[in-house]
Amino acid sequence: MRRAAPAALLYVLAVFALGALLGPLREFLLTPWTGALLATLLELPLVLLWSWFLAGWIVARMAVPRGAARWLMGGLALLLLLGMELALGRVLRGWDFAAWLAHLGSGPGLASLVGYLVFAALPALQRQP
Repeated sequence: MRRAAPAALLYVLAVFALGALLGPLREFLLTPWTGALLATLLELPLVLLWSWFLAGWIVARMAVPRGAARWLMGGLALLLLLGMELALGRVLRGWDFAAWLAHLGSGPGLASLVGYLVFAALPALQRQP
């Protein structure tokens, strides 16, 4: 269980970094052409594929045991990611907590929310011993 927190931090930072690279491309290049929902749906598989490989590498490299430790890793990473997303929404869009929650109820927000939940489950789904 002690390995879950450092693994979660590494996991969320690496995935968030990819999101920081893809987010502006999605917002400024894809969204004007496709709309916000389709742009989000096009970005999501790339982020989840990166998350899958990264989760596997981290659980193997940091020897995060199967079971509860990996679920804890994913849960902690999810909490950190949600906090980072909330802060980013505040800084870039001026959203308060209520506006951020309202966004999660929109089409693109729901797609993101599903992606967040898959992201959280990926460490536990890895087959590495």
